[in-house]
Amino acid sequence: MAWAMGDIERMEVYLSVLPNRSQDKSFCKGLLAVYRNQFEEAASYIHDARMEMKDDLVSHVTESYSRGYSQIFRCQLLTELEEVMAYKTAHDDKERQVAITSTWRKRLDGIQEDVGMWQKLLRVRSMVLRPILDLDTWIKYVNMCRKSDSMKIARHAIHQLLEDETKYMEEINRGEFDVPQKLAIQAQEYARLKSQLHQSRRGPITGSHWDSRERRFSASSANGQVPVSFDHSSLDAAIQISQQPALVYMYLKFKWANEERREAFQMLEMFANNYSSKIGFDPRNPNLFADQIDAHMLANASGSQADVADDTRMYRLLARFYFKRAEWLSTIQQTATLAQEARQKSGLGGGSNLGGPGDISLYSMNQQALIQQQQQQQQRMSSRRESIGVRRPRKSISSYNASANGAANLPANGGDDENCDEDHDESQTAKDADFIFRLKGDRINESILESYRAATVLDSKWYKAWHLLALRHYHETQRYDMEHATVPEDIIEKHVVPAVHG
Repeated sequence: MAWAMGDIERMEVYLSVLPNRSQDKSFCKGLLAVYRNQFEEAASYIHDARMEMKDDLVSHVTESYSRGYSQIFRCQLLTELEEVMAYKTAHDDKERQVAITSTWRKRLDGIQEDVGMWQKLLRVRSMVLRPILDLDTWIKYVNMCRKSDSMKIARHAIHQLLEDETKYMEEINRGEFDVPQKLAIQAQEYARLKSQLHQSRRGPITGSHWDSRERRFSASSANGQVPVSFDHSSLDAAIQISQQPALVYMYLKFKWANEERREAFQMLEMFANNYSSKIGFDPRNPNLFADQIDAHMLANASGSQADVADDTRMYRLLARFYFKRAEWLSTIQQTATLAQEARQKSGLGGGSNLGGPGDISLYSMNQQALIQQQQQQQQRMSSRRESIGVRRPRKSISSYNASANGAANLPANGGDDENCDEDHDESQTAKDADFIFRLKGDRINESILESYRAATVLDSKWYKAWHLLALRHYHETQRYDMEHATVPEDIIEKHVVPAVHG
């Protein structure tokens, strides 16, 4: 844990109480020796770690693949420690350093998508390769954490990326090393946005705002100082000044998965509009930009291939922004519709007490009606259990107190408190969905089609965007067909033809 958090002092304390023949002790001693550039001692500790794991490696490999994989992975960690030493000793040999980092990236393709394994690998590599310069790998790692529901680990990794970007941009502005002109412009823009953020907060974002007690075991903390960190309330502000659109996109997906859907969607629209304005893209008239892309590529064909690759990468990434916007709007539409139907069926008046578009208090309900509905549901569940011979679950004291006090948040599952947080998250998700649904109003279907169409223009070879665009046109045609006796020609031209031809 101390290694994962980058706390060197605590790591040394723990090492002093580990058994002398422990594999972890030799490995961690080698890790500390590499960090301190004591390469001869590090090589000795790495050799000892290999000798100590020899018997376990043979026995585990002969048992099964899964048992042997962890030992093989430990061997790889030792090998990468040696490669870190080679990277550090190759001060002036840039080709050697590039070859090592290229090997590391290729090697990840053969590693299981396990959060713990990737965390150890990235921690070793970060001693020489700062996270912001290995952004694609770190984004894959954060997405892996998000998909495995390791949200705290994902947030910690996002902290590291934002901290390292801050330090990297400050070093560029101080002129500590030469960078391409495009990167220098990004550093200047970062400093300008950060200054505006400081002014809006009436003071520099230090101390209580971005305070951190963690010491990073990485190249960015080689001087032993505590780097700038971001707390929960500052992450949104920090991401708004980031100069890495891929990092922004990854963070927005993290917020959406973390049940912060309203903020995630609003930030997604803001960034999509900002990036579109920078390249002159109008999502309401995407065909005009399609011709501009072809002309731009022909004009730059004889220029720098790096610039062409950067432009293409930006177009593809912006296509993901619009695709995710359409995907989230579809989810919001479905969630809000189901919630509204549920309220109408339960006799709570549907939208009688809901405000207009933009009203935040969209889910203010009659508390007594909600309590009555939940009590009726409990009675039905109790009678159903008795009819099939199932014992009635015990109710916690807190649920009895909530019932006695007439609280509106009485659990509807018979008083099981462990599901209260889950019910609250589902309620908040429904609130956010209804808020955005009413904010968009009648244009939500047009916005979904508009976003899918923008994604196909920005990335014309993306099959998934084309497929969902055609599927959405098909659904719109089906919906119109169910609501009307005949389908007029303008609807056919608007939805049927694009569903067939794109």
